[in-house]
Amino acid sequence: RPKFIANEPGNTMQSFLDCSLQKCDRFIINVAFITRGGLAPLMQTLLDLEAHNVPGQILTTDYLVFTEPAALKILMGLKNIKLKMFCCNGSQKGFHTKGYLFFKDQIVDITIGSSNLTKNAISENKEWNVSFSSSGDGEVYKHILEDFNSLWNSEYSHEINEETLDEYTVLYSENKRLEKEKARVLSESKTVSVEQISLKPNSMQLAFINRLNELR
Repeated sequence: RPKFIANEPGNTMQSFLDCSLQKCDRFIINVAFITRGGLAPLMQTLLDLEAHNVPGQILTTDYLVFTEPAALKILMGLKNIKLKMFCCNGSQKGFHTKGYLFFKDQIVDITIGSSNLTKNAISENKEWNVSFSSSGDGEVYKHILEDFNSLWNSEYSHEINEETLDEYTVLYSENKRLEKEKARVLSESKTVSVEQISLKPNSMQLAFINRLNELR
């Protein structure tokens, strides 16, 4: 039966993920954001999967530079997991997927919704996630796996190793520094001018501006 998971008492993504990982023969995690807080309650299970050589693929992203380098380093240390990062700067598109696939014999349990692999998203925030089962021949499953493979094999997806992790860590640290600087400017200014904050429209806003110019 399909299951709805909304982080209510006795029905959290944390407990669901922990249970699903324990029972699977193979797993795929495709989420925009990963933090140490999201990994912490699952670590014992992840270590057990490593000990039993249960293979996993995890794809995350540099979107909004939110994923924590420390979390990537933890996952990089697990020998049974293949870890990649989809780089949005090169693709010029955002990346906001939240999907979990757990394989057992000929059945795959698929969970799609709003929960990233962060502490609040799997335990505290109000989230909507739906889990359902499919055979290996299920149409929806085939579409999901096809899309995942296209992302996994994309030219913008890079294996996380010491070199790529160092590069991302620099990007993450610089982003945090800029966030602190913006917060400082805001806190010290009674009136904030555009010159004080670096503003950059996102892709949707750029499309709107271009369309508006065409109409003019």
